[in-house]
Amino acid sequence: MKTKSACLTGVKGIEARERELTIGPGEVLVKTHLAGICGSDKNLYLGIIPPSGGLNTEMRTVFAYP
Repeated sequence: MKTKSACLTGVKGIEARERELTIGPGEVLVKTHLAGICGSDKNLYLGIIPPSGGLNTEMRTVFAYP
């Protein structure tokens, strides 16, 4: 299945990239209706703080229960 992800390419640079999405056994795909960003996402975009994964890193977080 093809999907799109946001990739930070530089200061004030975000690129939408198409990527392959695989869903494994015991996993589900959830359609997102609405999403937001937090202050640290904005600071990454503005170049105030460097991305921990470096540039060309997909802006996503793996979900896990605490």
